Amino acid sequence: EAAQRRSPVAVCGLDPRDAAASSGQVRCAQSGAAWQAGWIVYGDANLNGELDDGEAVLQVTRDANLSVYPPNDVAASAVITFRPLGTLANATPRRLLVGTDGAQAAPAQALCVAIDGYMRVLPLTAVCQ
Repeated sequence: EAAQRRSPVAVCGLDPRDAAASSGQVRCAQSGAAWQAGWIVYGDANLNGELDDGEAVLQVTRDANLSVYPPNDVAASAVITFRPLGTLANATPRRLLVGTDGAQAAPAQALCVAIDGYMRVLPLTAVCQ
C-alpha cells in the first residue's frame, strides 16, 4: 500500500475498546498488546508511528477468529511502519505470531516482515531476517 500510494503507511492493532467504532474513530492498541480486535492500516505522513488527527484510515479489519501477537520475548511496538517505497521504516525485521483467539500460548504460525517490506510465513522456531 505504501509503494502504491508513494507515501508512508502504517499497520497497528485495533484498540479493543474501538472494535465497533466507525473507521474514522479508531485507535491503535497499546505496545505489546495482541491484535485480537483486528488491525488498522493508515497513512502515517510524518512517520511517527502514531495515528494522528488528519491521517487517513485506509482500512480497518475486524476479525473475531484471528489474533496477531508480538513474540513473548520481544517488547514489540504496536505499529509496523512502511516507507513510500514499501520498505520497513525501521531497519529491524518484524516477527509476529498468528493464532486463533485465545491461542497466544500456542500460536499456529509465525510471520516475518523483512526489511524490504515482504512478508513470509515461517516455522514457529525460525528466526526472522
